[in-house]
Amino acid sequence: MTQPPTGPADPTGDQPQQGQQPGYPPPGQSYPPPQPSYGQQPGYGQSGYGQPPPGYPPSGGYSQRPPPPGYPSHDDKTWALITHFGAAGGVFISGGVLGFVAPLIALLGRGNQSPTIREHAKAALNFFIPLDAVAFLLILLRSCGSLHLGLLGTLYSALLGLVIGVVWIVGVIFGVVGGIRANEGQLYRYPLNLSLIK
Repeated sequence: MTQPPTGPADPTGDQPQQGQQPGYPPPGQSYPPPQPSYGQQPGYGQSGYGQPPPGYPPSGGYSQRPPPPGYPSHDDKTWALITHFGAAGGVFISGGVLGFVAPLIALLGRGNQSPTIREHAKAALNFFIPLDAVAFLLILLRSCGSLHLGLLGTLYSALLGLVIGVVWIVGVIFGVVGGIRANEGQLYRYPLNLSLIK
């Protein structure tokens, strides 16, 4: 009589020994080979996984990056962009009245710590304060002028609306140009500078 098959063949090619379960490794061996325990696994910066890929900072983080051109630090560049783009956004949202808010926040929040941000904020404020004042007066005159009825009141309101639109567009355009120059590391000199803030 033939014996029934005892199970799958041993991966090592050895025949199962007496009392050994078929398909299991012989005593003293294990399948798969033992893996290192959690504390022994190679980690970041050790042999095994190697160094971070190219383009990533060393293990010290991003603080070791060189500052952007034209600025002493990355925070200064961020504040300069907030100053100019924030002014353009304030003009855009408010119809030309609140363009001074972002430069004022930058001046009060960071101007005492950074001379660079102080210069950016002063340049933006000296442009946007008069522009916002003109926009406010035009809106006030338009709202008062619209109380008159008739053709003259309509023409007056339309003419003031056109001038308000021009002021609005000028504020947005020059704020965006100032932000683009600030992104390049340059201080933008606005065309209208009354030197109100020194």
